[in-house]
Amino acid sequence: FVKYHMENEKTPQTIRILTTELLHVLSFLLTKQSNRYQQQQQQQSKSSLIIKYDNDKRLKLKIISNDRLFKSSIQTLDTININVWTMAFVNRITLDASVLKDFWKFANTNADSISIEMNNDEPWFLMSTKSQFREFSQQIDASSTHIEHYECTVPSINHYQMKSIKYTVRPLMLADKINIRFSSAGLLNMQFFIPIDSVIDDSHFDDGDGLQQQQQQQQQRQIIHSTTTASDSQRCFVEFFIIPII
Repeated sequence: FVKYHMENEKTPQTIRILTTELLHVLSFLLTKQSNRYQQQQQQQSKSSLIIKYDNDKRLKLKIISNDRLFKSSIQTLDTININVWTMAFVNRITLDASVLKDFWKFANTNADSISIEMNNDEPWFLMSTKSQFREFSQQIDASSTHIEHYECTVPSINHYQMKSIKYTVRPLMLADKINIRFSSAGLLNMQFFIPIDSVIDDSHFDDGDGLQQQQQQQQQRQIIHSTTTASDSQRCFVEFFIIPII
């Protein structure tokens, strides 16, 4: 983000739009921009995407370049029936990505769900999978050198669909640190911190099952780091919200 502004951060807003309309608008804006620069291949220009909402029931989008401006808007829909989960997180753990990478090497990916447990004492942080054929669990102590921060206000155990958790494997392979948070209702928030000064070939990633195969391919992949240290290298992050099985 170049700029992020919210007038009242204590009362976040939720808006609802049709996915088809959003894709149509983005396709129109990006196509206009692409056609423009195909005619001017010699010119170098930076573009910015601006998204704005002013409580007028329209989501406004603009693409601005050095010499052009394309804009459009999308009518928002009624949000009365939207179920908004609380973002008041009660438990949090920040740890090295290597811990979860090791977990996926042996986890039973054929299981229907994965359980995650947080406590104030043994077994501390526990992840486990179980199916008809086998089960696997991994326990991490709060005092582990792989743990940067551990905070458990309300001991909890929650279950999540395996097909939802699988979507987090791809950013996990690129991350060096992970922040995991839980709300009192069991909403899971996973933040993957990814060094942007790394060059990684992700052409072998599979969006399907095959998580163990991804691990083997990851070990064979060459990762080239710049001369910056971990403390001064820049990072981006990918964030997931996953609701529990109720």
